[in-house]
Amino acid sequence: MAGYQQFTLAQLQALFYEQLGGNTVFWRTDEVTRILQEAFRVFNCMTGFWRDRVDISPTVANQVYYNVPSGLTYLYRVEVNGVALTSTDLYGLDYGQPTWESEVCTSTTIPQMFAPVGFNLFALWPASFAGLESLVVEGVTPAPVLTNVGFVNLGSDELDMILSYALHVAQFKEGGQEFETSQERLKLFLKQAGSRNAVLMQSSKFRKWMGLEGQRKRPMRSPGNSKVGAR
Repeated sequence: MAGYQQFTLAQLQALFYEQLGGNTVFWRTDEVTRILQEAFRVFNCMTGFWRDRVDISPTVANQVYYNVPSGLTYLYRVEVNGVALTSTDLYGLDYGQPTWESEVCTSTTIPQMFAPVGFNLFALWPASFAGLESLVVEGVTPAPVLTNVGFVNLGSDELDMILSYALHVAQFKEGGQEFETSQERLKLFLKQAGSRNAVLMQSSKFRKWMGLEGQRKRPMRSPGNSKVGAR
């Protein structure tokens, strides 16, 4: 992959220590490994960086629910006969199409939408009429376990994000001003994650972390109440 480099665990540890003044006494090597592993998992959860594409054909006539292939933590794309379906959720189906679970395609149409149902199931709407269409899903795979792989491929942006989060976690142990300062690294990490994954921007929890929910709730100042000059 252009612009990507291979990093071993030892190299990642060295980069981590560089930003903490090489203090291998306060942060032990095994501790750093666990911090880096957490950073990889959170990064992957937020961005869906590690992905896979799995053919689980065929569709089944009148079947609504399908199993998510093992090895995928969550889905972000489903294709039927090579056509990408629109993503929705159970709430949208239940309240927008109350009888959706009993609805079936015509003989000349294919399902239009998919909705995740927890982590191990997803639903198609409408259900296939006769089945036997190709069904391909794409989803996020677990982050690599650093102690089990020889190296990981990362670009400079991904590396910076992972190290930012790892350093924030590490500073929790030190506490005080160092930990307060590390909050900026966390905010940068969350902002970059949001820019990579538009789905995050629709999450109320993510918006709360970023301080966006409060902004939405603030009432707008009425032009009639505005004053000119010093206040």
